[in-house]
Amino acid sequence: QLDFIFEYPVPDTEELKDYLTNGSQGGALQKALALPMLAGARNDILDPSISLAYPSTEPIELHHIYPKNWCRNNRSGELANLLDPQKAGRDLINSTANMMPLSRTSNNAWRDANPAQFIEAKRLSFASLQKTLQPIFIDDDCFKFLALGASGMASFWDRRAVLMASDWIRRTTVSFYVRHVAGGISEASRPYWCRPI
Repeated sequence: QLDFIFEYPVPDTEELKDYLTNGSQGGALQKALALPMLAGARNDILDPSISLAYPSTEPIELHHIYPKNWCRNNRSGELANLLDPQKAGRDLINSTANMMPLSRTSNNAWRDANPAQFIEAKRLSFASLQKTLQPIFIDDDCFKFLALGASGMASFWDRRAVLMASDWIRRTTVSFYVRHVAGGISEASRPYWCRPI
């Protein structure tokens, strides 16, 4: 009976990572993958007095963590393998893993800066921003990769995609009880996406 209602298995972590690190898909799927990040937004990274939690009076914008202009201007040499969609085989720049909610003010302040430059200029630390960053899937490891600038880019996107994928799997795992023919009941759980009814 349960399989009729919950018919579609959730993609595994690797499939979700693939979706989360490829912005060329766009559309409804990319918007859906960004929902937990948007729902997790609490306060602005630069001005914690600005609430980004729903409902917010401040317009929330998804900002490119590694900005588009910076990526376009640095798409050469070794970085071309990541930043050139043809060479990378995916659009990492516009991917969900490269986005974060910010207020318009912070978005304008960040602008075209490499995250390492921004972190250094604003003297940001993970310890002081932990409550703001963790709900949007930036943990201490991600922050360390950001602080490395261009050399931490691939590791940042990979780590963040794993955090987001793991959250999706956790959110879509349904626990249920199975009654056995021989008697007894056991608990089982499987990740599922609900079938449209």
